[in-house]
Parts: sequence; C-alpha cells; structure tokens
Amino acid sequence: MGCDNTNYLPITTNIKDLQEFITLLGYEKHSKDYYFQYDKNTKEQITGISLTIKKEEYLQVHTRTTIWRSIKDHEIHNWTIKQLRKRFGGFFISDEGKSKYLWFGGTERRKDEAGCDLAFYDFKNNIATIHGFLQIVERNKEDYPIHDITRYYNPLISSLNIGLPFLISILEQYLRDTYISLLKYSSKKKEIFKKSNIQTEELFDVTENKISIEEVIARFKSFQNLDLITKNFKEIDIQINFTDTLKRKNPKLKYYEKLESIITKRHFLIHRFEMDYYYTTEQFKKDLKLIEKIVTIFYDRIIEVKSWNKRDW
Repeated sequence: MGCDNTNYLPITTNIKDLQEFITLLGYEKHSKDYYFQYDKNTKEQITGISLTIKKEEYLQVHTRTTIWRSIKDHEIHNWTIKQLRKRFGGFFISDEGKSKYLWFGGTERRKDEAGCDLAFYDFKNNIATIHGFLQIVERNKEDYPIHDITRYYNPLISSLNIGLPFLISILEQYLRDTYISLLKYSSKKKEIFKKSNIQTEELFDVTENKISIEEVIARFKSFQNLDLITKNFKEIDIQINFTDTLKRKNPKLKYYEKLESIITKRHFLIHRFEMDYYYTTEQFKKDLKLIEKIVTIFYDRIIEVKSWNKRDW
C-alpha cells in the first residue's frame, strides 16, 4: 500500500525538458524512466518518493510514497505534483481524486524528532534480519545436533557466535543515528564541534554533500563502550543519560549489566577470537530480546525528555 499520484502532461511536452526539470526538483535518475528522491542529510524522510515517466495518450508522471512516509516525504510529494503542473500544465489525479493533493494522516514529526524516529524505524528493519537469521538456524537444528565432542566444529554454534557482533553493530548504528539527529538540532552543537578533530578529507565530503557535518562528528565517537555512549549523549543533553536510564528501569532485570556482558563477549570474539562453544539458540534469542528492549527503553526516555509524540513502531 502507498500514496499514488499521476500528473498528465500535454503530449507535446518535451521529454528532455521534463527529465531536466525532475532532476532540478532533487530526483536522482536510476534508469531510463525511473527517478527517486531521498535526502538522507535532513534525517526527516523515511521512504522517499519514487517517480516514473510513461508515454501514452498523455505524457504521464507517476509518483508514489509508501504508507510509512513521514510528513516531510508527504510534503515533498505534494510539492512535486504542484511543481510539475505549474511548469508543464495538464492535470493530476491522486488517491484523493482529480486535482486533489494527497492527505497525510500520520504523526507529524520534524527536525530531531523525525530523525530519532527514523533511527528507530531503521533499527526495527535491521533487527528483522536477525530474526530471519534465527529462522534459518531453527530450521537446521536437527541437521546439526550439538554434542560435547562436536560442538567445537558445529556450524550452528559458530553462526550464533558470529551473529552476536552483527547484533551489537545494529545497536551501535541505532545509537549513532540517534546521536546525529540530536546533534543536528542541538544548542550545544557549536561547543561540540570545537572539541572535535575533523580532518580535511571529511570536510571535503561535507562540501560535496556526501555526508553531513554531524555524521563526521559521530565518526569520531565510540558507541561500543557504555561509559562513552553515556558521555556522548550527555554532551548534547544532560537529561539523556544512557547508563542511568538502563539502571533505573526495572533494576532487578539488570539491563545495563546484561548489555555490558554481551558487549564484552563481542569484543572477545572480534579481538581475541574467543568463541563461546556453549552459546545456545535460546541464549541468542534472549540477547536479541534484550537489545530490542534496551533500544525501546532508551528511545522512550528521549521522547519523555523532549516531550515528543509517542512512538508508532
């Protein structure tokens, strides 16, 4: 499901003029008649807008966003429809009807709120790959029974160990993306910039619009060490305290200590190649649920501090 619109342009419209105009609107050409618009630097778009050119009785320009679109995606979609009609004439038919712009019924999030919501959305998508991995492991359990003699060579145990760093990398990416969005609109940004060690090469990438300055800053921050994670976010807002958030949320469940244990296990595997040959599927499932719970707890805390809309995902 999605939100669709078709602009019907006069058949006399020059194709090259149309293609150039679409590029000027910020769309990138991916094939002969297919374009896509998505500005990753704003951190306000979730889905982007797809655009297809088709020539029949009219010259048709079809645009589409998915149901997961953000308010920014929605506004750019309607703006595209408006600009095409203004430049080339004709008429348009959207899901709302002829000459009616698309309607947005979702939660309006902007700036850092939109960016943090996007980080959580991406986290959910990334974590789905781990669930897919687990399904494969479960289907093959009977083919690779675990015995004390063979566990050191069992591919399922090896797979579970290798899956752990991937799980931690998903957490790390979520924290980095969230940090970037908060920094982008933070009143402390100038102060944090002054403390950074930005290299000339990174600055060149910024001028070429390949990366944002906030992403450059985040490259030099660690999101694997719990103390440093806490320090990074407190530099932006002292109320966003990663350590305290985990330790105060149901202390008996020991979220912080359990996460620390998982990260340590990950470091031993990566830096020492120390595998846990007694690491089971059930243990991996618990670690997966823990990471999902920790991210949700932390995102909810940010929402509380910022007085934002409740999460949708």
